[in-house]
Amino acid sequence: MPYFYSTDRKRSLQVGQQVDLIKDYSPQLPSGQSFFPNSDLKVHLNELFPEGLSFHGFQYLLNSNYLPQPPYHEHFYYKSPIIDLVFELVRKTSFPDKPSRFQSMFAWDSLDRAKNFRLEYNLPDAPIFKIHADTVFCADMQLLRLGNLGVTASFMADKYWKGEATEKPDWEYLLKLPVQVVEQVA
Repeated sequence: MPYFYSTDRKRSLQVGQQVDLIKDYSPQLPSGQSFFPNSDLKVHLNELFPEGLSFHGFQYLLNSNYLPQPPYHEHFYYKSPIIDLVFELVRKTSFPDKPSRFQSMFAWDSLDRAKNFRLEYNLPDAPIFKIHADTVFCADMQLLRLGNLGVTASFMADKYWKGEATEKPDWEYLLKLPVQVVEQVA
């Protein structure tokens, strides 16, 4: 049984916990939308993800604080929920057998890599847990970018879901929920 290591940025994991999909979107839905009622958003989310969302899915689909702010000066955008949305649409269209980023937990294949991630993202006190899931997909995080052309975004997503690598890959593991938290290791 393979184990993986996850850096608990939100400090919510506990040994023995099973991390499941969240199915109640109501508390997270934005209010005051001028074009449509919130009930329409809830119906749409249920159509897209009837099994529910992971915490990552909630953050990237329902939290406007994650949207990039202008001005944009880069050729590739690599910190945006729009990236995950584009990649999800490509996944649903061409790779439906792969686990959704919006329904997964992210992990590393070694404790050292999880520690490096913690340092890279300035999370010195974030605990690291050993975790397990039945369905795992490995992909190169370096491909999680949008170019300044629509075809570039599609190309990057296609390579990601095929499991292809860049010249200097940064492998991440998508663990489809439910995930079992085995032990705290750091």
